[in-house]
Amino acid sequence: MKKSGLIIGGIGFVFSLAVTLLSPILLPCITPILGIAAGYMADIFDLPLLKSDAIKKAAKAGALGGVGMLVGQVIGAIINGVAVGPEGVGMVLSSFGIPAGSPAALAKYYWTMMFVGTACISLFNIALMAGLGALGGLIWWEANGKEKAAKAQITESEEV
Repeated sequence: MKKSGLIIGGIGFVFSLAVTLLSPILLPCITPILGIAAGYMADIFDLPLLKSDAIKKAAKAGALGGVGMLVGQVIGAIINGVAVGPEGVGMVLSSFGIPAGSPAALAKYYWTMMFVGTACISLFNIALMAGLGALGGLIWWEANGKEKAAKAQITESEEV
């Protein structure tokens, strides 16, 4: 579980850092692939013998991968925030004919919304990755786990 969570967390870190520099709204687009992959890989590495264990371990691996995405997103948001800044947002608003207001007020709202937006999207991604990790674990169980559990029970009954 930890191994796959760390692998997917590292991949998620790189992707979320890069995607956040473009637009953090796009992050939930890569989350399903990474979440399912984390769950599936967790069960490949751990080989659980019970369906409930397969799903629990996979969900934990997905959540751990989501934490890696969170770190990448926070770093990307800081870089993006410093690069664009409230002045850049003021220029964009002015180009659309929207009054930007005072620079001090704009800066306050800019950083507040940057923090709140990053936090909301990050928490959503962690929850989504945990759920999709569980789905990945269920997919693994349906494809491979039943057979492995049956073989383990047969081997166990032969030993007795």
